[in-house]
Amino acid sequence: MSNRCDSLILQIGRLDKDFEKNIKFKYSGQTEETPLETPLSSIALKKILGDKLKVILIYPVSLALNSIFKERNDNDFFREMNQIINNDKKKEDYIKNPIDFYKNHPHSKSELVNSFFCIHSIGTYENTKFEASVQDIALFIFAKLIKEYAENNFSYKKIFVDVSSGLNIYVTALLEALRYFQTWEKLFNLPNSSLEYFLVYTDPIIGRKKDEENIEYNIYEYKTDVKAFFSSPITYDELDHGLPRRIIEEQLKKDRENKKKLIDFLEKFLFLYSSFTNGIPLALFNLEFTHLDNIEEFIRLFVNWIIEKFEENFKKSPMFNFDEFTKVILSLSFLRGLVKIIEENKISKRETNTNEIFENISKIYKNLGLYVQSGLIEYEIIKIINACKNENCPLKNNGDWIKLDEVLPKMVDDKKSEQLNERNFFAHAGFERTVTLIKKEDNIIYLKYDESKIEKIKEILKTHIIGA
Repeated sequence: MSNRCDSLILQIGRLDKDFEKNIKFKYSGQTEETPLETPLSSIALKKILGDKLKVILIYPVSLALNSIFKERNDNDFFREMNQIINNDKKKEDYIKNPIDFYKNHPHSKSELVNSFFCIHSIGTYENTKFEASVQDIALFIFAKLIKEYAENNFSYKKIFVDVSSGLNIYVTALLEALRYFQTWEKLFNLPNSSLEYFLVYTDPIIGRKKDEENIEYNIYEYKTDVKAFFSSPITYDELDHGLPRRIIEEQLKKDRENKKKLIDFLEKFLFLYSSFTNGIPLALFNLEFTHLDNIEEFIRLFVNWIIEKFEENFKKSPMFNFDEFTKVILSLSFLRGLVKIIEENKISKRETNTNEIFENISKIYKNLGLYVQSGLIEYEIIKIINACKNENCPLKNNGDWIKLDEVLPKMVDDKKSEQLNERNFFAHAGFERTVTLIKKEDNIIYLKYDESKIEKIKEILKTHIIGA
C-alpha cells in the first residue's frame, strides 16, 4: 500500500467561537524559528512530521448544538449549523447521521487532516438529551483504534494522542481507549511490541484576547507505556457461564453461528494460554489451534460489529458491558500473539523430541518471561533422558511407541491406573505417565500424547488457568 502511514495522531475536534482562528505553535523538537500557524496542534504536528503521519479528528455529536452560532450565517457550514439548532426535524436528522455535517467542518476539509469520526455525548444540549458513559465512549474509540491499525496492515510505528483539547470527559475516554489499546497491541505482537506511544499537549490556550494573538504556544510530547502481564483476561467459568452468548446474541444481536465462532476462538485461546502458563510444551505440538489469518479476520469482524452498533444511534449509546467486551477483545488479541509465536517457530501438529523441547521450546518460554515453567520443562526432560539411559529401560531404538509409564521409575506409592492424573499432569510439565507416549529413532527420543486422551487433556487445560 503506497499510502500507508508510519504514525497516527488522534485529537478531539473543536467547534467553539474561535475554532477557525490560527494559533502559533512551536514543536519541542522543531529547529525552525518560524512558528506554525494552524487551528489545531495535531495539524501543526502533521506539518512537521509530514505525510507519514495520519491525523484523525474525533467529534462529539453534541458539538454542533452550540447556541453561540445561532446568528452565524457567513457560509453554508454555519447556515447548516443554524438549521440544526433551530429546527427540530433537522436536529433529529443530524443526530441520525452526524458524519455528513462534519465533512464540511473547516478542520475536516483541511488537506492536513486525513479523516474523522463522531462519538457519543453525555448531557443535554439545546433541549436534546444524550445518553452515554465514559466507558462506552472509550470502548467505541478502542474499537476504532483497532480497526484503524488493521486497515493500515498492522504497521504503525508510533501513535500520538493529542490531549490539548482540555481535560473533559471526551479526552478522558480517549486516554482510557489508548490505555486498553496499548495492552491489546502488546498482546497482539507478542513477544515484542512494535509501537511507541506519545501524549501530545500544549501550553494552555484559554480565551485569547486581541493582544494575545501573537503568543506562541509550545507543543510537547511525552512517551507513555503500559505493562502487559502474562495473565488471561478470561476464565473457563466465564466462557461456560454464557459470556459469548451475552456478547454476541444479547448485546451485538448476532446469530448463534457467530456465537459458536467466538466460543471456538476463546476455547483455543484458553488451550494455548494454559499450555504456556502451565508449562505444557507437548500441547503446543499435539493440539489443533488456528491460523493468524483466521484470528485477524475475526478481530476485524468483531470490532466492526461493535462500531456498527455504536453508529446506529448517536442519541443513546449501546451501554455495552465494558468489562466483558474488553475481556473478549484482549483474549482475541492474546490468541493472535500466541499463535504468531507458534507459527514463527514452526511448531506444527506432530510428535517432537527431547532435543527440540530442551533447546528451542524452553527458550520460547523464557522469552515470554515464563522462567519457572521453562525450568520445570528442562527438569522433566532431563529426568526422561536419564530414565532412557537406564540399562533396564524397555525403550528400544527404532522400536514402537510405548507409554512413558513403562520408562519412568515406579514410585513406592504408585497405584497402577490408566486414568490421567490431573495433579501429576501439571506437576510434571504435562509429561504425565498414562497419556504420554515415547519412542526412540536413531537414538533420538520422541514424545507425543496418546490421541485417545487429547479431549481429556484439552478439558483440563482450559479449566486450569493460572493468573486469571
